[in-house]
Amino acid sequence: MPAIVITDRDVFVAMIVAIFVFVVVVVAVASLGMRLLRAARQIEVAGSRLNGDAMQEIESLRQRVAYLENRLPSQAISDPDEPEDALYGRATRLLSQGLAPDEVADRLGLSRAEIDLIAVLQRAPSLRGREGAPTS
Repeated sequence: MPAIVITDRDVFVAMIVAIFVFVVVVVAVASLGMRLLRAARQIEVAGSRLNGDAMQEIESLRQRVAYLENRLPSQAISDPDEPEDALYGRATRLLSQGLAPDEVADRLGLSRAEIDLIAVLQRAPSLRGREGAPTS
């Protein structure tokens, strides 16, 4: 088997190639690191935007809930389990006291159509005694 002879020139070329490969690897790693830093910054910025948007949306929803709670009549909030018959009885009493149908609907959380029906039934005494009609 022939002997392998390595000359000084071969060692020099191998060292140059090794240095070149090392420099290429260092540049590639540095480039990758810079890309990772840029991506991390973009993620951070996007996250803060999303967080800010989410916080604004939450605050907007809180304000909307507060507004809607203020618009609900206090009676409807205080006793949500009140049976419908009792609500209709209260509507009948409020209408007989002279409150406007819109105000009765707002106070009791009933529709205007329900209040109008109660008002019609109130004006027709012959219908009051029938089954299913509200009585006072």
